[in-house]
Amino acid sequence: MSGTLVLVTQAEILVMSIIMVLTALVFALFYALLKNRSYRLRIESAEPYLSGEGEEVVSRVNVPSAGLYWGFVKGWGKKMYAFLRDEMHNGVLSDWATYMALWLCGGLVIALAAVIAYVVWGG
Repeated sequence: MSGTLVLVTQAEILVMSIIMVLTALVFALFYALLKNRSYRLRIESAEPYLSGEGEEVVSRVNVPSAGLYWGFVKGWGKKMYAFLRDEMHNGVLSDWATYMALWLCGGLVIALAAVIAYVVWGG
């Protein structure tokens, strides 16, 4: 064996462990602070802004276009994710391989169709 063997002393291991624990505590503190802040923001943003008018004046709430995106993500997207999670994350490797092969083959077919269309009509 060429080279030197570096031995790590117990003191160095103790210092590195303390640094790792302190780093984890700092990240945990930031996470806790941000989690509490986002909770307060969600509570305030759940109620519509009525421009200072009473509820009887405003007949309906106008939803911004971002609401359509979040409606999709929380509605249909959540159901699709739950289905894929339950079907593909069952621990059977062949199921995962089949899933990935289907996606990759589907992408390949779409890419080949695009290339052929470009050569035939766009070139």
